[in-house]
Parts: sequence; structure tokens; C-alpha cells
Amino acid sequence: MRGTVLFFDPGRGYGLVEEADSAAVVLVQLRDVERAGLKGLAAGQQLEFELTRDRRRGVLHACKLRMPPA
Repeated sequence: MRGTVLFFDPGRGYGLVEEADSAAVVLVQLRDVERAGLKGLAAGQQLEFELTRDRRRGVLHACKLRMPPA
């Protein structure tokens, strides 16, 4: 999936990404940003990701983050 970062706050450890196809807003967590080897995310940045459901809270979030090809 592709989407656009709405905001990301490393101090709080999360941000939000809007999916390009459905305009749904999903959570992105700091740990997934770090796993992807990214220093952080900026509002308006394009991102490719997969969706997974958090087992404890049942919330969808972005994982396996990567930068889209140029």
C-alpha cells in the first residue's frame, strides 16, 4: 500500500498515515520506523507499507515501511 504521512512525533512514539487508495488513516509506530532503518518521518512524505492489526488493541497500523521508488 501507499500513503502520505499526516504527522509523526518521535517523542510520543507514533504518527498517522493516510492510505492513498481508501483515504483511511492508520497508525505508524516508532518501532516500525526504526525497524525500517528510517531516521524519522515528515508530514507530506510518501511511504509504502503493509497493514497489520495490533493484537492487544485491535487497531490497524502500518508496518514493513519503505520509501517508494523515485
